Amino acid sequence: MSASLLRHALRSPARHQLPRALGARAFSSKDRMRTQASVDHVLKVFDQEKACAVLRVPKAEWAAPAMDAAIAGGFKVIEFTLTTPGCLDRVAEFKARDDGVMVGCGTVMNIQDAKDALDAGSDFLVAPVLVPEVVTWCAERNVVIAPGCYTPTELYTAHMLGAQIQKLFPGVHAGPGYVKAVTSALPMLRVNPTSGVDLSNVELMLKSGAASVGLVAPLFDAAEIAKEDWDAVHKRAVAADDGGEQGQVEDEARPRRGWKQERKEARREEDLAGGLVEGEEKKAEERMMRNVHEGKKKEERTSIRRSGAEEERSDSRGEGRRGPARGCEDASFVTRTDARGEEEEDRMSRRGREDRWDQELSRGEEEEKRRREAEAEE
Repeated sequence: MSASLLRHALRSPARHQLPRALGARAFSSKDRMRTQASVDHVLKVFDQEKACAVLRVPKAEWAAPAMDAAIAGGFKVIEFTLTTPGCLDRVAEFKARDDGVMVGCGTVMNIQDAKDALDAGSDFLVAPVLVPEVVTWCAERNVVIAPGCYTPTELYTAHMLGAQIQKLFPGVHAGPGYVKAVTSALPMLRVNPTSGVDLSNVELMLKSGAASVGLVAPLFDAAEIAKEDWDAVHKRAVAADDGGEQGQVEDEARPRRGWKQERKEARREEDLAGGLVEGEEKKAEERMMRNVHEGKKKEERTSIRRSGAEEERSDSRGEGRRGPARGCEDASFVTRTDARGEEEEDRMSRRGREDRWDQELSRGEEEEKRRREAEAEE
């Protein structure tokens, strides 16, 4: 990466205008403006689904049935690339279905590409390279974009320009170890490895720190697409959702859980641990009410002790004794009252022990006297 590109990122107005983690501040004068809520929604869906089906085919008639097979297999995030004939038509078609599937457009190389993709209804944009002016244009309009980067410098530069997701491309040689090293050093990134991710390492990529992944050839096999074998594409999609190995079982009774299901269960456990679910919130509210009740009871006990201290002080003054100096705080009377009570208990306890010792000594003396009298008679 050239030094001029990094300088461009550091000088870019988006760096100062946009939140670093999400990227976008609203500017009402910009065309094709979207809301921060739309950014949050796109990122939330990526976090939940974890994988995007990326389709790149040479014939327009293959695009729709191939993607339909992937969706039927469980994918909720999809991407059509502009290198596919009729890409924008497919984006508009699948977006119009309004079936809960999030549709993106890839290979966005310039601002005009971005405008065309957004006009077609794309929810997010993807590029194979980092083009600063495209990222800045999108970030200023609350449009989620994932530019292609490879080095840590490029990934961080994309983040500073306002890219909410950083596409690690190509990921062929950037394995899980590389992803872990980058995300550990730069935890603010949302790295999305694409190309080089297959059904066997997708779970390891996610565990190594990838926020999400893009599946291209491992999902859309070129030979199967050419034969229009959509059932094979569907099986690959199901296999991906089942954890990468279709039909594998952990034991005879229970099939292997997919990595998506494991991620959802992990998020559920995090919610429970953090007290974010309704049951935990109710328990927290009950604990708070108990604490309030205990606080009131404590205040009542303190008030009673203070009243007793006041009465004792009045009694002592009535008997002509010198009472405490004026201006002393009530807490001091309570303390002295408690102290006198403890001293009285100690005195009673000592007296009880002394009385028992005297009784035992008397019994011992009487027994000794009777023994001596018996010896004398003998």
